[in-house]
Amino acid sequence: MPSNHLGSGGSSDLSFLCSLTNITSLTVLSIRQNKLGGLFPGCIGNFSITIKILELAVNPIIGEIPKAIGNLANLESLGIFNTIISGAIPFELGNLPNLTILELSNNNLSGLIPSSLQKMKKLIRLHLQGNNFHGYIPSHLDKCQNLMDLDLSNNNLSGSIFPVINTLVNLVLSHNHLNGALPAELGKMEHLVTLDISGNMFRGKIPSTLGDCVGLFALRMRDNQFQGSIPQSFRSLRSIEEFDLSNNNLSGEIPKFLVAFLFLEILNLSYNNFEGILPTKGVFENASATFIAGNNKICGGIPKFRLPKCISRHSKSKGEVHKLKLTLFIIFGLLGVVLVLIFVTENGTNVAVKVFNLMRHGALKSFKAECEALNQDCLESTSYTNINMSSADLRGTIGYAAPEYGMGSGVSIEGDFYSYGILLLEMFTGIGPAVEIFKENSNLHNFVEEALLERVLEITDPILVQEVESDAGQRRKSTVQDCLLKIYRIGIACSVGVPRERMSIANVAVQLCSIRNGLYAAGL
Repeated sequence: MPSNHLGSGGSSDLSFLCSLTNITSLTVLSIRQNKLGGLFPGCIGNFSITIKILELAVNPIIGEIPKAIGNLANLESLGIFNTIISGAIPFELGNLPNLTILELSNNNLSGLIPSSLQKMKKLIRLHLQGNNFHGYIPSHLDKCQNLMDLDLSNNNLSGSIFPVINTLVNLVLSHNHLNGALPAELGKMEHLVTLDISGNMFRGKIPSTLGDCVGLFALRMRDNQFQGSIPQSFRSLRSIEEFDLSNNNLSGEIPKFLVAFLFLEILNLSYNNFEGILPTKGVFENASATFIAGNNKICGGIPKFRLPKCISRHSKSKGEVHKLKLTLFIIFGLLGVVLVLIFVTENGTNVAVKVFNLMRHGALKSFKAECEALNQDCLESTSYTNINMSSADLRGTIGYAAPEYGMGSGVSIEGDFYSYGILLLEMFTGIGPAVEIFKENSNLHNFVEEALLERVLEITDPILVQEVESDAGQRRKSTVQDCLLKIYRIGIACSVGVPRERMSIANVAVQLCSIRNGLYAAGL
């Protein structure tokens, strides 16, 4: 009898229910969305134990849930939401072992959430939002081994007990008085699609293990007291559509990996302490989908954000004297060959970056002029081009230059492949090709090749290893190690001694795309 406009809201509207207690074959009773008023009848506890579905929702019912409701041992679904019932949930409700759906939302219920609910082993959905419950969240809800949908929002719950239930798909705890730090065990909820803990008093750092919940579509953590930075492990949350961290005390730079989140529709980072450059790609291209107000230390971004322009570190340190060293990178691309110079201070701070297209006339003169402006002795590094350049102007950087150059060979594409291979090995080992550990016939190529099978992580840059150990879930570390192995093999194949045996850049591109796709598939 749902949605039939039955009743007038009178005190005796529900009296007819008592006449149904004699129906021994009653399995479904639904009177939801009517105008039936009056007291919740206690005679409901006398219904036949054959009843499986009881729906009284969206009616102006008053009174309390009778304890006798615990007699309906075969009840599978109980829906009493959007009514005016009050009082506490009777402890006897836990005597319904077959209940899968319990919806008591948007009423005037109060008191504690009874611990007896943990006895409902088949419970799938528990909705208690929009009431006046207080006290702690029951600590043993994890015994509800099939619970997928839990909503306790808009109550007066407090304490630091956080329900970590591995089967949960939706967890909504917003607008309570919950506090404390989030547990690292959050990452065990691998099926989580929605997590909403907004409007509480959670504090501390956001646990990196939350990055293991790779199926998240919505993550809402606004209006809390979280500190620290956004974990790098969040780069795994590639399915996310809504990401809200507003009104916290978060700091650090806005992660660049958010640019790659293709499904992200709403990003709210407002009213935190973020700093640095605001990206301009991905979701950051849409000022209607990205909210960054109240972060006074960020700069850049698209013009619609009206942020100040970013001031380079070089400009800030004008007048300071630093001993500089020069790092050279050669980048090969379809648009030609470019030379990238990064001038670095003794402590590793980048203070100037210059890019020269060696295909352009006068590039080498510009290169030397920049060096003179910075009072530096510059090394020159080139790659093969089809323009005329004097060999006297070209000197290969030690360790990166192909060995045949030392025997008088001219610059070549194969020589570029060698330089690329050495650079790739250096990027992931953190070891330059000209360090003191390489003497006589030893070099970076041989060092990596000898360690390939058994010591991949041992030769990898410790900073990179630390990031893998701290941010990647245990089940994905083997994927990372396998990708490192493939990258090292590319570097070795590009830097073999015989020019014609070196891997071509075309093959390198295919291999790197394959590695990237493998990382994406693993959620990295």
